[in-house]
Amino acid sequence: MRLSFSTKVTAAIAAGVAILVVLGLIVALRLTYIGTGLGIALLIWLIFAVNRYESDRRRSESTLLEHDQRLKLALELAGMVSWDWEVATDKFVWNDDPQRLLGPEPDGGYPDRKTMVHPEDLAEYVRAGSESLRSGEAYRSEFRIRRTDGQNVWIAARGRPVKDARGAVTRVIGAWQDVSEIKQAEQALRESETRFRSLTDLSSDWYWEQDRELRLSFHSSGFGQRSGTTTNKLLGKFRWEEPNRFPLTGTWDDHRAMLEAHEPFKNFEYVRIGENGEQYFVSLSGVPIYDAAGNFNGYRGIGTNITERKRREEDLRHFRVAMDATIDSIYVTDLATMRFVEVNDAACRRLGYTREQLLKLGPQDVLVTDREQLRRMYDEVIAAGERGTSAETHYLTSDGRSGWTELHRRALRSESGWLIVTLGRDITERKRAEQALRESERELRLITDAVPAVITYADADERMRFCNIAMARLVERPPETIVNRTMREIFGEDR
Repeated sequence: MRLSFSTKVTAAIAAGVAILVVLGLIVALRLTYIGTGLGIALLIWLIFAVNRYESDRRRSESTLLEHDQRLKLALELAGMVSWDWEVATDKFVWNDDPQRLLGPEPDGGYPDRKTMVHPEDLAEYVRAGSESLRSGEAYRSEFRIRRTDGQNVWIAARGRPVKDARGAVTRVIGAWQDVSEIKQAEQALRESETRFRSLTDLSSDWYWEQDRELRLSFHSSGFGQRSGTTTNKLLGKFRWEEPNRFPLTGTWDDHRAMLEAHEPFKNFEYVRIGENGEQYFVSLSGVPIYDAAGNFNGYRGIGTNITERKRREEDLRHFRVAMDATIDSIYVTDLATMRFVEVNDAACRRLGYTREQLLKLGPQDVLVTDREQLRRMYDEVIAAGERGTSAETHYLTSDGRSGWTELHRRALRSESGWLIVTLGRDITERKRAEQALRESERELRLITDAVPAVITYADADERMRFCNIAMARLVERPPETIVNRTMREIFGEDR
């Protein structure tokens, strides 16, 4: 504690008086040399004591000053300003320079502190102070103030009542601290969490957490509705403890080993059998979480009900089984992309591709027809409705060989657009037989036309099926007017 000027004067006078008293005793008592020596020694001791006292006093003042400077520096670095409030007079005194907290001081001084508090926070500010006066306990409150430069800042106020000998609160001492950056960080964190929750809701059905012991500690609101169970049945338990849950791949022991190794996992799927016997398919993904010191704190992740997807996959599997059972080729084409989205085994065998290879192609890659012509054909298929269309065309295999196919097409409307379902039957052998028959007929006609005699062939109904050129000359009619006609039609009723 720093000594006052009056204390210093008093100490100096006391030392001087002591010295005079010693000198007076020596003279008055006419002490011997030994007594005089003792008196002088006492005088020297007193001088030394005074000097020691002065040295200690200066050292104490220096230490106190250093402590004051450190305290001011700490308050400044923390953005804090201390204050002292006399309750009886309502005198509020700032012990430090409040400009860094309240803004530049106006000419008339700072306004009353209550007028600086944000109107929405004033009631809580007054309540906290009043409750502290009533209870005599320290208090802490947070509120906004409007600085003299117009800027709004968040304040964390702490106060401690000081009581007199009778136990009545006479003063309150405390400090205000600017916590605006902390509040901004908290707001940014809340906004980040809100965005995270929103993205989680969009990408999944629920959000979950496990503690460091791998027990489930949190499920978001969508869990009960989408998983077929309730949160209360699982919180505080291991995931594998609930009955009637069966992993679709691996075992629960495999999943547990992965968690104990603190490894991330994705799309872990299991099926749960509900009390009503209904199946619920679930997919989980999660990542380990660690604290600032790198200690494992558990897992967090997302869960999705994939029951509808699994049912569609099962329907698709049945559809593929049915498709693969037919000997005809089946192709399902997405009109928007002009790519195959489904093919059967017969189509793969006929064209010489694997299913994966063929699903990367489109009809323009395997038919001797360009893309634009195919689009016009597909527009006709859509216009034909349930009737669909039929056509015969060439196809190309993976090794460049060609063949003939008879195509029956029909359009189906899906959620994503039009699908063209094509049933293809290989007619290469039939086309070859027809071509051979045409070649045989051409050779037969060349031979029979070279014979000068009339050659004809009629069926049981006397309908002419063939005639050579000699017959045509005989009746003086072109061959095409003779074939498929009866004798009477050719020669008349009289002949």
